[in-house]
Amino acid sequence: MPIDPFAVLYPEDINLLPIAWDHVHIPGPPAAYRLSPDERCSNDNSIRFKRRTIQRFDLHSTGAGGHAQLDHLAFIDKVSPHSLYDLMCTEVSNPLKATVGDIGRETGEAMCRSAYNFVDFVSRPDIIESFGLQNGELHLGVNCDPNTLDRESIQASKQFHMHFLYWTEEELAPLQCAEITVCSAPEILLRKRFLDPLLYLGAALVEERLRQSNFSADGLQLLPVNAASSIHKGLALGCLLRLDEWSVLNAPGFVEAIETIHRCMQTSSEELLAAFTGHTDTPAIWERHPLLPHRKIVDNIGRMGFSGALDSRLRYLASELRDLSAQNIDYLKRHKAARLRHMTLNNPCYAINLYAPRHNQLDQPLIEAQEIYLSVQVKLFSAIGGSGLVPLRGFPCVRIVRGSGEFSETKWRKRARFQREFATYNYTMIKDSFDMEHLVDYKFIDPLLGWSNSDVARSKTLL
Repeated sequence: MPIDPFAVLYPEDINLLPIAWDHVHIPGPPAAYRLSPDERCSNDNSIRFKRRTIQRFDLHSTGAGGHAQLDHLAFIDKVSPHSLYDLMCTEVSNPLKATVGDIGRETGEAMCRSAYNFVDFVSRPDIIESFGLQNGELHLGVNCDPNTLDRESIQASKQFHMHFLYWTEEELAPLQCAEITVCSAPEILLRKRFLDPLLYLGAALVEERLRQSNFSADGLQLLPVNAASSIHKGLALGCLLRLDEWSVLNAPGFVEAIETIHRCMQTSSEELLAAFTGHTDTPAIWERHPLLPHRKIVDNIGRMGFSGALDSRLRYLASELRDLSAQNIDYLKRHKAARLRHMTLNNPCYAINLYAPRHNQLDQPLIEAQEIYLSVQVKLFSAIGGSGLVPLRGFPCVRIVRGSGEFSETKWRKRARFQREFATYNYTMIKDSFDMEHLVDYKFIDPLLGWSNSDVARSKTLL
């Protein structure tokens, strides 16, 4: 029977955690819409998103140190969707702005207001009926992993972006018969991939650090970390904060809270990296800093001011981590599965998700939800971000299996109509609140040409 060296870092009753890792399968796009090699590999957003831009505009914003900056905000169609009705709100400057600390404050506010408007949009009776959204569920997600460039990452697109995700009743139907719990033996490798070893330890770390910083934000309540809330009550994994209502996203204080969480993750990552390796800088590509002697790491951890329980688990983590030699790295370059098992992500690496654990209904739309959660999940090995591993239908851990077949062109056009209607609706709701200019709306032509604002669009049948 395989032995999981990180088993001690999970709750004792982790095997009771309800999971659904192979139930929700989402098709990919029509074949003609798949990314070309240039689109897939380019670091230039104008190339990567050329066929997938739904709308874009410039936004004058306040950056670090109070300096004025111009951000470029866009809504992008995702070529590997998590659901039929999803899209991405992103900053698309070149060079990339990877974290919430890199974009301007007003840009962050515009993105969060757009997220609120997405909840409001899918709650409208006409939209529910037009797109068949009755009994669906919604998530809003942000992944942060700006420094991992040599293995699969939870932030494949390194520019800062937010996922707007809506699953229909049809897409979630397989969860009605899902009755699976985590296995302890043959599923160890899957558990490491889907339930990161830092999942519970990281949640406790985030909570302690936020409380030590006297974290507070109007409409947001930091909850005590309680493994039972996910294992036995079906709530999201990670450190949880509860929102009073969805309108909290519209307040400037919400963006400040996200920035505070990011600073907490950034600072804690640097402190832990220094404690474990003596370095605070990101290692070069295909390298990882060597570990300090175990006794030195233990002494460093003891000076970090964590609670006894967290201190003990960090010491155990230190005892199970191993250095990677040049020979190890050479092997990992050629073996993807081994990379996921043995090569750590470069921190800060975390996922933030927002959701309400309820169904969207005409008489009780999601916008009226009174139980809303923000979860923060820390990652060390897992390459699955917050949009691919989510709580749905009472399951705290549902994996979204993407690329299962292809959407028909008819469905893809319906998806495009949903995206375009939302982008238009959202712009009317935020345009008077920010200093924006150079709006460009795109139209979906066909899977080969994608979205366009060129003369080609006028010669085709448009949505």
